[in-house]
Amino acid sequence: MMSCRRLYSSFSFLLLIAGLGLAQSGLTVTATSTAAGTPAVYVFSFTADQELSPRAGLAVVFPSGFDLSKMMMADSRSIDGGWLVRVHADTVWAQRSGLGKTITAGTVVDLILAAVVAETIPAAPEWLLLHREESALQTSRQRAEITLRKADRL
Repeated sequence: MMSCRRLYSSFSFLLLIAGLGLAQSGLTVTATSTAAGTPAVYVFSFTADQELSPRAGLAVVFPSGFDLSKMMMADSRSIDGGWLVRVHADTVWAQRSGLGKTITAGTVVDLILAAVVAETIPAAPEWLLLHREESALQTSRQRAEITLRKADRL
C-alpha cells in the first residue's frame, strides 16, 4: 500500500478539501455488491464545492480490503467528456479528457468505477478523495458506509 506521505510528496501543492469545505463534500458510496471476491461497480457521489475543470483529475484511495487489479473503467452520469483511468496500488486516478464542460461549484456529481473487488470491508470505511487541477491537489478524508444497489439503479 502506498503511504499518504509518499503520495503527497508527488505533488507540489496541497489543499485540504471536503471536511474543510474546499472542494468536495457529502460523500455517499454505493456498490452493486460487497460480497467477497465479487467484481462490482462502485459509485462515489459528492457535491463539488469548487469548480471542476474539463482537465480535472479525481482519485479515490481505497481503504484496506479492496482488490483493484481488475479495475478497468471510470465513468460518470453527471460529468461529461470521457475519462482516462489508471490504478496504482490502493488508488484509482480518473482524469477528465478535456472534452467536457466545466462543472460549477455546488453541483452534485458522481464518479463510477468498475470492476472493484471487495475482499474484506471494515465498518465505516474511510475514503480519501483527491481532486487535482493543473496547479493544485486537494485532499479529503471522509467516512461513508457502502450502500448496496442493484446494477439497474446505478
